Amino acid sequence: MPGRLDRLWRLARYLGAFGLARGGLFIAPLLIANALPAADYGRLEFAQAAGSLAASVLGLGTAAAVPLALIQQHAQVRWSALLLHQLHLALWLLLALAVAWWWVGPVSAGAMAVLFALSLALQGLWSTRLKSAGRAEASLVMDTGQWLVLALATLGAAALAVPAGDRLPWAVAVMMAYGAALLLFTGARWRRAQPPADRQSYRDALRHSVPLMLAGVLALVVTTSGRLGMGLLGGAELTGAYAALARAAALPIVAHQVVMVARFRALFELPQAALERALRSVVWAVVAAVLVFGVASGPLGHWLGPAFSTQFAAHRVAGLTILAQSVLWSAIALNDLVNARHGSAAATNRWTAACLLLALPLAAAWLLDRGVTLERYALVHSGVMLAYYLCQAAGMWRAGVRLPAVWWPAALAFLCLSLLAHVV
Repeated sequence: MPGRLDRLWRLARYLGAFGLARGGLFIAPLLIANALPAADYGRLEFAQAAGSLAASVLGLGTAAAVPLALIQQHAQVRWSALLLHQLHLALWLLLALAVAWWWVGPVSAGAMAVLFALSLALQGLWSTRLKSAGRAEASLVMDTGQWLVLALATLGAAALAVPAGDRLPWAVAVMMAYGAALLLFTGARWRRAQPPADRQSYRDALRHSVPLMLAGVLALVVTTSGRLGMGLLGGAELTGAYAALARAAALPIVAHQVVMVARFRALFELPQAALERALRSVVWAVVAAVLVFGVASGPLGHWLGPAFSTQFAAHRVAGLTILAQSVLWSAIALNDLVNARHGSAAATNRWTAACLLLALPLAAAWLLDRGVTLERYALVHSGVMLAYYLCQAAGMWRAGVRLPAVWWPAALAFLCLSLLAHVV
């Protein structure tokens, strides 16, 4: 009985921490959307998407390689070498930030993207470090960091009666302080890391992390191309409307995250059959969450704020289409984890890169020819995500990693949910 009570207490503590952290991560962008003018919010979302992509590329997969160093104890992946690369990256980004501030100003999309890249790179490193150590609750808090400080700054400015058009500089200033704190902490931990990194260990670590970076970047391109592409093709107003729908429609991804964060370390240690069962349960949990959100989306609009409710009422089909994409988002992330575990990322990257090189230009050309609307854009982006997922699965199959009992349910569920968006 004491053992069972202890397990129940740990579960309740984890679910409580998850609810608070992921609730904050979900609500913060919605609060910011309601506190900023639509154009400022659209610029902020575009900068966040660009900064996420930059952090993933320039990080060279060092955050994704943390489990190799700390869980699998890979002989050629040192923790100190991963920290060293993150410090190199941060210093170069600080130089880029100084240039961007001088050239285009501190609240420009370019300068904000550099700030996002700096804080997201370090935040991602430490979140993965905490998950790898089995500290799920602490990693959840770390994941909320950037959006939390942005929301506090924006709402603080609103509470002080700062005009809406002047609130963005407050967010930039607080984000700068957040990035500086992460950088100082990382530098202190690097000095204490053992064994220390040398030139050879640095090269060895990057040789194993770069394929993970490429896989992560390709997945990030296809999942964030919604906001990035809308920012490039539709302008700030449409980007703000699309982002408000996408942020709210991402709520079902909580079902994916609640399992993945809690079992992150175990998923690198489970036997293959148990791993497949665990991944399949994640897919069905996300599908169930999408259905629940779709049914409750009308009443939920009141609680999610006018930025979402107004856009969802005007663009219901687009909102439900974006909602269905949560299934593919989860399935793609599951494949990336399996590739990291089996060392098959490099082989799979060739398939997914070829898919994006073909699909993205074709999608952009079609939209520019027909005209960009939220409904048309959401449908095209869904097609790109599905093509990416199928190519990812094909690449894994060729590499000898085969999970048809996970792949087929995810693809079929996505297609059924996308169809429902156009008939309900």
